Amino acid sequence: MGKPASVGWYRCPGCGGAIVAPLIEDLVQEVAQFAGIAVVSRTAGEIREALLLAQIAEAAHLLASGAARGAAVLDLALVHGAGFPPARGGVLHYAASVGTARLGAALDRLAGMLLPTHAEALRR
Repeated sequence: MGKPASVGWYRCPGCGGAIVAPLIEDLVQEVAQFAGIAVVSRTAGEIREALLLAQIAEAAHLLASGAARGAAVLDLALVHGAGFPPARGGVLHYAASVGTARLGAALDRLAGMLLPTHAEALRR
């Protein structure tokens, strides 16, 4: 329902700015506690980086499994089909330009946010 109804994760009273809805926040805490999951706050940058690492891991998995014909073809598909910024050249091109040291550091920092299979693919 979100913004039009002024309800959802954020409330928008008069649309003067988003305010975290306390009822939703309480619900998240309650469900997490019931499931035995610790609630951890993440910055937008950490979430963005974790999503990028997951994309790189999936691309690496596709290459390793032979499901993709090559890095350039996969990058082209991700640019045109998944909306990866063309200026970055695709996730594999981006990963190569960033380098394994920086990717490894990001993986160490954000491993808890990734699926174990993604973390393993990136380590390989």
